[in-house]
Amino acid sequence: MFSKRLPSKPVPKIAVILLVVVMLALSQFSVSYAQNSVTLNRDDPSLVTFYIHDDDLPNGDPQLAGSTISVRWVENTFLGLTDLAPDSGQVRPAYATSWSVSSDGLTWTLKLRSDIPWVSWNPDTQQAKVERMVKAQDVVTGTRRACDASLGGSYGLVTAEFIAGCGDVLNAKTPTKAQFEAIGVRAVDDNTVEFKLAAPTGFFPTVASLWTLRPVPGELIDKFGPDWIKPGNAWYSGPYLTDTFKQGVGRTLIRNPFFPKDMRGPGNADRVDLIVLTDSSTLVSLYLKGQVDMIRSGSIGAGDIPALRSNAALKDQLIFINGTGLDYLSFAHDDRRAAHRQDWRRLRSQVRGRTACTKPLSGLQRLPAGSISFAKWSPHAVRSVPGQSVVHHPGL
Repeated sequence: MFSKRLPSKPVPKIAVILLVVVMLALSQFSVSYAQNSVTLNRDDPSLVTFYIHDDDLPNGDPQLAGSTISVRWVENTFLGLTDLAPDSGQVRPAYATSWSVSSDGLTWTLKLRSDIPWVSWNPDTQQAKVERMVKAQDVVTGTRRACDASLGGSYGLVTAEFIAGCGDVLNAKTPTKAQFEAIGVRAVDDNTVEFKLAAPTGFFPTVASLWTLRPVPGELIDKFGPDWIKPGNAWYSGPYLTDTFKQGVGRTLIRNPFFPKDMRGPGNADRVDLIVLTDSSTLVSLYLKGQVDMIRSGSIGAGDIPALRSNAALKDQLIFINGTGLDYLSFAHDDRRAAHRQDWRRLRSQVRGRTACTKPLSGLQRLPAGSISFAKWSPHAVRSVPGQSVVHHPGL
């Protein structure tokens, strides 16, 4: 039993490799946006439902998201400070409308929208309600949570590379209130937030799109603890609200009727019905039967590709999306101090042989990186210099 399908033009797509998180576009419910609450009917046959698939959702908490699956969900339920255009990767405003940086490159000030509401959704009564507006202090709450290792987030180290004081909290066995308050983020007023960085970072507007820096409602987290994110408890600021969630089976989103009109795209998806399924053969079968509107898979067997290409019914529906990614190989060392020395990193890079390390990683075309650059590292910190003695390169 399926609801009203998406229009036949443009046709749905099979994405064989999808490396870009796409925020689903929205249509409009018949509601008055002056209302503080509205009751919707998820079974309304006039709603346009987008049927899709994914794996189980590990966590929908912005500060705990670490997998592609979690980040995709967060992208659709929590608005970021900035956003990256899916077609070009260019930074564009989201919750933040504009930003400026100090002359030393260490302080970034972001001006925020005043019309983004926190919206709750009751799956039983199917009522969406505006709880309050998102404020700069919610950004402070989110950023501090990202630095709290006790929560179990996997991107705290990434956040600490950029935000001053974050690393002190992340590495503290029992961080103090003073340490949390010393993290480089503060609410100047309800619609202005200021970040102090660990080092000058010219691409901070891109960093601001990270899910770890997304605003979250502190009072809700205080009330429910880790359960604040569960359907029925959570408040949302993004284009969709989590409606139903059943581990191992599927989950659904329903369009946020209070999301600002100027932030909506040209699409018409009122609901997103997601099944938990990753088997490529089954997904292709469901797609051909019209039971899912799009499938994405990077693991469709090479032997299946010719049949898909030759299927006239799939003309213009099979899309190969090529992208660039960066894989990291980590090595544990007893003496962490040595890892901070540039000459030792060069030596290890030469001894291990980066090209040899990439050969066993089959499945995608891989090349060894020439260098890795972080905010506080030299651009040539791990560059291998064949035939050149490492003793000529002093430590950092």
